[in-house]
Amino acid sequence: MRETMKHRSLYLVVDPRPGAARVLPKVDAALAGGVDVIQVWNHWADGQDAIEFIGRTVALARPRGVPVLVHDRLDLLRKTEADGIHYDVPFLAPNEVREIVGRAVLYGVTVGNELERVHWAASEGADYVSFCSMFPSRSADACELVELSTLTTARERYPALTIYASGGITPENAPQVLAAGADGIAVISGILASADPEAAARRYADATRAARSTRHVARFMT
Repeated sequence: MRETMKHRSLYLVVDPRPGAARVLPKVDAALAGGVDVIQVWNHWADGQDAIEFIGRTVALARPRGVPVLVHDRLDLLRKTEADGIHYDVPFLAPNEVREIVGRAVLYGVTVGNELERVHWAASEGADYVSFCSMFPSRSADACELVELSTLTTARERYPALTIYASGGITPENAPQVLAAGADGIAVISGILASADPEAAARRYADATRAARSTRHVARFMT
């Protein structure tokens, strides 16, 4: 039985192109700061060994109980011990992926303002969706800007579905998207471009925990 993503609130997207020697120490520091999901972005330098990079990422994350997902590449999911896959555009349904891989892997998908894809993800058994992009962002420049109201509608219609928000999120604006209904946030440069990835991750983790706690209290009192 695969684990739930509901309690995991800080999702780090890792760009592997600078190479393992530069990137993985930052990933290790970010894990120490509170990152609890990792996705390895499908952005590879020419000749880069993706299987080795993913394997080393898993070796850092697994002792901390943090799942590692590959991005778009079913072949890399099959050839590594990664815990799941994230699709920008679904190529296969969740059950198809799990049947091909032969294990209970996690499955997530990027969504924008189109609630039809959220419905598809919920009905097909996806573990989560990630709304992109909540705010302008160079890292997520291929995404449309998402209205907070879209996220709120998705939360109301699909209460059991884990929802992340990504794109331009900072510790300061994270409470907005969490209050709108997100369970967690996805970050790239806000952590990995920091001079101190551990401290940056901790700021995000603290912000998400505080916002989730406030939302829980508000629901309890209503």
